[in-house]
Amino acid sequence: MGDVPESMREGRDRVADRFITGEGIEIGPGNSPIRLHPDISVKHVDRSTRDVLVGVQGCAEDWSEPDIVDDGEVLSSIPDNSIDFVIACHVLEHTQNPLSALETWLSKIRPGGVLFLAIPDRRHSFDRDRPLTSFEHLVADYKLGPADSEDDHLHEWVTVVNGETDDELIASQKAELRKIDYRIHYHVWDTNSFIETLVRSNGMVGDFDIEYCGFNWMEAVTVLRKRPNAADRPAAGASRTSVAAGAGESASTTVRSALERAQADLEIARTEIDSLRQAEAMLRGRLARQERLLEGLQRRADDISLLKAEVGKLERFLSEAQEQIDVQDREIRSRFDELATVTKALLEEERRAEAAKQTADQLLEITRVLLKRQPWWLVMAPSTVRRKRTARQLARSGSFDPVQYAERFPDVVAAGHDPFRHYIYHGIDEMRSGTR
Repeated sequence: MGDVPESMREGRDRVADRFITGEGIEIGPGNSPIRLHPDISVKHVDRSTRDVLVGVQGCAEDWSEPDIVDDGEVLSSIPDNSIDFVIACHVLEHTQNPLSALETWLSKIRPGGVLFLAIPDRRHSFDRDRPLTSFEHLVADYKLGPADSEDDHLHEWVTVVNGETDDELIASQKAELRKIDYRIHYHVWDTNSFIETLVRSNGMVGDFDIEYCGFNWMEAVTVLRKRPNAADRPAAGASRTSVAAGAGESASTTVRSALERAQADLEIARTEIDSLRQAEAMLRGRLARQERLLEGLQRRADDISLLKAEVGKLERFLSEAQEQIDVQDREIRSRFDELATVTKALLEEERRAEAAKQTADQLLEITRVLLKRQPWWLVMAPSTVRRKRTARQLARSGSFDPVQYAERFPDVVAAGHDPFRHYIYHGIDEMRSGTR
């Protein structure tokens, strides 16, 4: 499995402190080995080097380098009856032949030594939708070998755990698992079915007593103690059919032994109950403090609710004030627009008044020129005579600017008129300015 939660590791450590002594091995500890007392000698066993496990099998980067590279189901490098314990946490479900693995592990342990097992409880893992492995299936794998059932296991894994439904993808994933020799959960137990497996296999795979069985977070932890007379058993794998025949009688003996051990565990449980009661009292005190804190928080929540109501009122007031400001802003903008229109009109009137003033000044100047020394008979003279006289006077005075007149009145040029002549005959009557 991946990283083991600290609470689960602590549960394993407590059980190991009670039963593990001497020297032994832990199979497949990965990055979460059991933390044993410094006086205990343990070597870690895995089926490949760390580089292979990380690079090919996809194990975590902090996976430990094994002390011994060996197949955990065979342990060919470990002599029989040579170690005091074997630890296998979340290993048995990965074996294709669990009864053979149990037989192998027990054969390596000295009489009186222990086999420490932990298996994931189906109810709390990704195996929850898979069927439990029956004991009859385990016996068939034990007697006939696991080759015939391997494809069924892989198919169940790909379709149930991975949820694959496409036939081509199912076949592809199964082929990939075989290619990299990936060890799936071939078998599935919950706590009760695993205890049944151990009881029914006793005598078949070795003679042992169930020293401990308990539920640890999401797994079942068991400790099997190899019986002192178990050293005379045949080697692992020998005469399996005859051994299996005597499994029923040995199972009854195991049950009686388990009851005796249960009595001792009961005393331990009573002590633990007392500790739990003390812990309960502490928790109740803590709960009371939490309830008081909760009441204080509730009062603060009520105050916050009142503040939120006031804030809501203030937000509505600000919203109404903003609407009034928007209305006034629109009115002010409208007034500014009106003022701009009036200002533009006043400027236009000022421009016209200035132009009128300039025209009046020019007419006064012309009148002054024309009236200067006018003979009496000029009033009675024909208009053509008066115009010719006016033209001569303007020409002598130099007060008429034909260029300025043409620029000021482009319609005169457009009509093809001479500016001076147009002014004499038409401009004076039309109040057009012609002087500099």
